[in-house]
Amino acid sequence: CNTILANNMVVFVLCIKAQLENIGSFEVPSDHNWCLELQPSQGDEQDKKTVFISKDEEEEVPGSRGTANLVMKFPGSTKHCTVSIVDLKKGDKLGQLRPLTEDDTKPVPVAAFDCRGCEPVAWVPTSGYKATSTGGKVFEDVAFEEGEEEWADYDEDNDLSVQVSELSHVFEISHNK
Repeated sequence: CNTILANNMVVFVLCIKAQLENIGSFEVPSDHNWCLELQPSQGDEQDKKTVFISKDEEEEVPGSRGTANLVMKFPGSTKHCTVSIVDLKKGDKLGQLRPLTEDDTKPVPVAAFDCRGCEPVAWVPTSGYKATSTGGKVFEDVAFEEGEEEWADYDEDNDLSVQVSELSHVFEISHNK
């Protein structure tokens, strides 16, 4: 990633890709509790920290009238960094946030994070995702085990084995602020 000044706002867009077997769509609920690894914008990966961020939680930013979904300091730092979960602006070259579908061959934007003083280096898939089989059965609270990139189940109503595998991600920078 590019080196970014600590005060500048940068919107990092989480784009995901996966192999979907008998899954019509894989989506992230709007109230999802994201697990990300962050590092200081001008630091190195040794300083990275794993955090949870939810759109439903807001904290006041010290020395400001603003709020963010996460306000924190890295060890040894005197400055706060903030992360807010945001929507992409209409016309963003990355497109709009949306579910991953079986027809997608490239990574799809599923979340956007306005980061100040930090940047995401990894997304850690956890639980709370929703998958809909090609037969229409909805699987709520799809969960990935720590370090795993796949989930599987069975759609008894439609006699289908369903699976999300080879789950991968990339962070893209949105230039449409």
